[in-house]
Amino acid sequence: MDLGDHGVVDRYVSRSAQQRRTDLAAATEAPVGFHPAVEVPLFVNIDDLVEPSYDAELDSGWLTFLSEEQSVVGNELATSIAAQWGRDDTFVAYLRGGAGTGKTAIVLNLALRVLDAGIPVRLECSSALAKHLTQHTNVNVRHLQQELMQGGVLLVDDPSSPAAAQAAVSRARDAGARAVVVGYDPLQWRHKRLRQAMAGLPTPDLDYRLSTCYRQASSLAQQAIEMVAAVHDRSSWRVDPKLIAEERLLLKELEAEYLAGLCFVKPGGRVRVIEPSEVNSAFTAEAEALRTRWDRWTDMPCLLLLEDRDHGVQLTKGARAGLRGIARQTNKLQNVDAYRGLDFQATWIFMSKDFYDRIQEGKAGLGTAEWESLRDLHVAFTRAKDETLLFLV
Repeated sequence: MDLGDHGVVDRYVSRSAQQRRTDLAAATEAPVGFHPAVEVPLFVNIDDLVEPSYDAELDSGWLTFLSEEQSVVGNELATSIAAQWGRDDTFVAYLRGGAGTGKTAIVLNLALRVLDAGIPVRLECSSALAKHLTQHTNVNVRHLQQELMQGGVLLVDDPSSPAAAQAAVSRARDAGARAVVVGYDPLQWRHKRLRQAMAGLPTPDLDYRLSTCYRQASSLAQQAIEMVAAVHDRSSWRVDPKLIAEERLLLKELEAEYLAGLCFVKPGGRVRVIEPSEVNSAFTAEAEALRTRWDRWTDMPCLLLLEDRDHGVQLTKGARAGLRGIARQTNKLQNVDAYRGLDFQATWIFMSKDFYDRIQEGKAGLGTAEWESLRDLHVAFTRAKDETLLFLV
């Protein structure tokens, strides 16, 4: 164990892999008295809703908006793809970044530019994202999903695993494609043995790590970061203390790379945890507050409503009537593929109090389904632009 300032973790993970393995081999479990009697709460209530930072935040233009950093990256990628004309090899690029850094927006804008240049393009994304774009933008996604062919470009948004990213690069090379660009966030990958899986990713020609989070208010993003850290610190699919420590070290390295270094553009944000005794009154008040927001989206869903159905939580028909007039998308909390990569102004999560308490307490030796459900919470808590409310039922 080491104690120090905020940089102590970064200094430790910068040591060589051999040094860290030596430390882990000699590690022993901390005495019972070392652990605090009460865990720090997963979330702290914050009420700091601020005005939009960009004009594009007011409507569906937000789905394709690029910040300055993202525009520069998009231009560099477009230039590199154009330079591949007449070459036999396939140009490979990665867009790595945490939630809200604009990976999807870059990939989508790049797809439109490649199509306009007369180059065959194939955009691979979730069916939920394709449907969302088709319904709420002027983008005809079907025109961007051509067959992968020689001289074409393959763009992959948010592959489900390291193996899926690796397979995409292989397919592009086998087809003689001009280029393949893959945008991903490792913290959204559920893989149990993530270090080994990521080691199999092909070496790219260009590797961008996006560091500016402009799609989520800073308070919301910070709470999501702390929630991810708490899950990694308190729970594990492993049982052996040494293996748990080794796995957590990798997750801490990913946190340091994809979360700790983020630069936030948009200040403020609302986070609220609502206890069971307050749910009914808070629901009515929050619905009215959202309904009367001057900047509420009306041309696409402004609210993502997630129900913890695996633990028996689902809104009644009468409760949903209280949201009349608010464009929303409702999904099962555990069905992350239905909302992964989508943006909303607000996310309301209706969660079992028992499940929330188990998350807070932590547990080792989790089964695959339990571990995946905990890792997937990162997706749920990074969908909102301005406001995340957690209703405990």
